[in-house]
Amino acid sequence: MLPRHLSKTFRSTECQLQSYVNNKYDSIPRDIDIIPKKGKIIIQCDEMRSFVMSEDNKVWIWIAIDIGTGEIVGLYLGGRDAKGALGLWDSLPGVYLQCAVSYTDFWKAYDVIFPKKRHKSVGKETGLTNRMERFNCTMR
Repeated sequence: MLPRHLSKTFRSTECQLQSYVNNKYDSIPRDIDIIPKKGKIIIQCDEMRSFVMSEDNKVWIWIAIDIGTGEIVGLYLGGRDAKGALGLWDSLPGVYLQCAVSYTDFWKAYDVIFPKKRHKSVGKETGLTNRMERFNCTMR
């Protein structure tokens, strides 16, 4: 279900908006072309706060970027909790779920969802999340 405040933003009922989003989602092809991967697959993930109409309507944007190709390979909108991290994880294509090493900040939700063997929590000073951080700055 979509957040209630979005229906106010688009001046429609929640049911109308949900129906519109569901129809758009159903029309998206499920098979996407992913640039073939060679060698180690590395992604950087981060979450960024945004809002709709008012700062009281907080929404977190979870994003994953493939460092080798620069592609955004995962995206989820939701809260800043384990459910949000799971939404990002579920949005990743299969090859990333099986093979990618993920670099994130120290936000605890990543530790709950991402596999420990392929997840590295790092500080900004390492430079291992700099592409993702730069992207978020551009978005802001």
